[in-house]
Amino acid sequence: MKLKHIALVVLACAALGYTSCKKSSSSKTVDSKTVTSQIAVNLAQTLYSGFGGFNITAGLNSPSQFGLDRNSLKLKLGKSGMGVNSFGDITCGMHADTTFSATIDADGTQATVSGSIGYTYNCTNNVFSGFVVTDNLKVTAASAQVNGTFNIAENLTLAEVNPGVDTSNVSLNGTASFSENAKVNGKSTIMSFNYTFHNVIIDQTGSIISGAADFSTTGSGAQGTWNASGTITFLGNNSAKVVINGATYTVNLETGAVS
Repeated sequence: MKLKHIALVVLACAALGYTSCKKSSSSKTVDSKTVTSQIAVNLAQTLYSGFGGFNITAGLNSPSQFGLDRNSLKLKLGKSGMGVNSFGDITCGMHADTTFSATIDADGTQATVSGSIGYTYNCTNNVFSGFVVTDNLKVTAASAQVNGTFNIAENLTLAEVNPGVDTSNVSLNGTASFSENAKVNGKSTIMSFNYTFHNVIIDQTGSIISGAADFSTTGSGAQGTWNASGTITFLGNNSAKVVINGATYTVNLETGAVS
């Protein structure tokens, strides 16, 4: 995973977050339906866009390679054993991690990305069957639209549902969080999202087909304030049921549309 990608994803997510909530700017408290839409957008960004060291569309191929800097620092994991650390073949129980700090300029954005990303490889009957990814990243970034600090933390376990079967679905368990303290288009926004995933099942296309998550979120800004918690039940077909502060909604994880 490249630092440029992390920084640009974070800035794009900040802008999307502001856009999805700004319609409530006349209200002091953001309504639950609007917050639910924001949760859907943030959740999709967390799982699919590569906030940290993980993207579920890559399945168990996620740790095969990630670059941290084009020249000064690179870590590649796999049979090639390339990079500053040479591991050779992945072995059961192997742990690989790196810490880093770098400043980049890309597409009108200046960003400093620092923190750590680590992987532990798990096996079933001596055959690779999953991994644990832990990351703790801080992005300080500035562009014409967004200026602020963003924190990303994940502790996630992926495992084959049927170890040793190439077409097996993958289960996801663990925690992920994202927080933002920024100015978007000159307006201050503070947001945090925290998730705990329970046996979320992902198919070979990267689609979530079942499972659940607990969440909590707080925020404040031009759109108002919110403080909410609840549960997410994944229904398949890019949809989920969200129970938030006693209300129940169905949400599209791709578009954020709520019904």
